[in-house]
Amino acid sequence: MSVVQAKHPAVCTIVAGLAFGALASACCEPTPSGSAAPRIAFREIEPVGTIGTIRQDCEVSVGVPYWDQGRAIRSLKKNAHQIQHISAFWYHLTPRGEVLKYKRARLRQSLRDFARDNDIKFFALVANLPDDEREGGGLTWDSERVGKLLRTRDRRAAHIADLMDVVRSMDFDGLHIDYEALPERYERRFTAFIRELGEELHGEGKLLAVALHSKTSARDPREDNGSWAQNWLALAPHVDQLHIMTYSQHTAATEPGPVAALDWFKLILAYAAQHKSIPTQKIFVGLPLYGEEWKFTGRRSIGVHDDLTFDGVKSRLSANRGREFFSESLGSPFAVYRDATNAERVIWFENAESSRLKQRAAESYGLCNMALWRLGGEDPDLWSLFRRNGSGKATRVSSVEDESNARQ
Repeated sequence: MSVVQAKHPAVCTIVAGLAFGALASACCEPTPSGSAAPRIAFREIEPVGTIGTIRQDCEVSVGVPYWDQGRAIRSLKKNAHQIQHISAFWYHLTPRGEVLKYKRARLRQSLRDFARDNDIKFFALVANLPDDEREGGGLTWDSERVGKLLRTRDRRAAHIADLMDVVRSMDFDGLHIDYEALPERYERRFTAFIRELGEELHGEGKLLAVALHSKTSARDPREDNGSWAQNWLALAPHVDQLHIMTYSQHTAATEPGPVAALDWFKLILAYAAQHKSIPTQKIFVGLPLYGEEWKFTGRRSIGVHDDLTFDGVKSRLSANRGREFFSESLGSPFAVYRDATNAERVIWFENAESSRLKQRAAESYGLCNMALWRLGGEDPDLWSLFRRNGSGKATRVSSVEDESNARQ
């Protein structure tokens, strides 16, 4: 096992003996005598053996991204007997407050029928992430288009009517609200909106899921990422599922590091477990299945990819003779390679082993429902974690249209 001394623990696991000069100079230094610098242990990745299964009463929800729907559908066909809920990332808010499908989203009735045939609840996901095909690239989660809709009860009622039309359009089993990066001042109105939307959905026998930003306390200044507008205790009575996004600890906009380090993940679980009045069956713990990649230019790191699939990681490493490692301290795999220009690159990603550690951590806090983001991006060995000891339902075969994939 290699051990290095870290100035930046989330990055420095990479460098010992790997001949990655810029990475080493950017984040590591010799330890002065008597220094208490953190020690980060890592090892090369080995094949995963039997990793155990979750409890029989646990449920799995998966996200289907419109931009990579074909890959998600192929995974769904193989693993439907281990899935209870699907959220189709198909709809968004326009600057005018309309609810439209993303331009590249393909609304597949065959996918909805497949879910019904296999007793899987099918949710329409609506997000405040702009449509780059219509509005141009480089845009991010837009709180203002949500704020306009929440301002008065009449505006909320009109928006809820639009959302109910979406639910009825394909007889969805429920709605998944993914309104992110909302400022604290929206808290009261967002709670009122969820209460009123829940009443409408439940009145028609439909379900409501809400995406929650990860946080470790109610008002940590470092976590003002939209979480302050989401009062978990106030929202819980009106929803059927609370999806905690326990990922994006590091992103392309930050320094390199894990998608979700295990200790950080546990802090969020501990905060969730403090809410004793929230039924645990409503809580779905986010399980990331994607990778992030950074390129080093001199001593600087630049985020170059924020949605790498497991296959995409493997193909990059195969093409560039890269190496994979697992950080014992962070509970996360990472990989390093040099690209065609000889620039050093690092990828932090997730595999079956890191998922197992997260699942075990969730169960230790009495939480076992998992929300996988995203279907089709996963390590295939992940599914051994969700087998129900041979008692899972058999997949009913029906036709689901495959589609070309946009990215790896």
